[in-house]
Amino acid sequence: MEADAAESKKDFKHKISILEKYCFSIGRDPNTIQKSWAGSIIIAKTEEEVNKRLKKYVQIRSQGLTRAKEMGFTDYNLNPSLFGTPKQCIERIKDYIKVGVTHFMLNFPQEQLLEDLQFFAKEVISCF
Repeated sequence: MEADAAESKKDFKHKISILEKYCFSIGRDPNTIQKSWAGSIIIAKTEEEVNKRLKKYVQIRSQGLTRAKEMGFTDYNLNPSLFGTPKQCIERIKDYIKVGVTHFMLNFPQEQLLEDLQFFAKEVISCF
């Protein structure tokens, strides 16, 4: 799953470069545009717990794959975009910031929503 996260950053960096070219072509400073990134997140205290939650997440998402294809979705992703321990999530977020992301919109799994939000706020947001 790590390759998916790396590819996503590569894709985002490419999209930013396209945006910058358009901005320069019309005389606009690309730094005046806020760049947002949206994705699902799995966060847990240990890698063992992250892996356990990843398996469950993929299993649940797999159930919706057939329906998503029937509805015409071609980019239905089974894996979360951001996952890991707090330390790993912080590093991945820093990587996105380095390529130009200014805002993050994260989708947390519903089964532990409040706990995950509180944990993320305490362990990750507090580092920025």
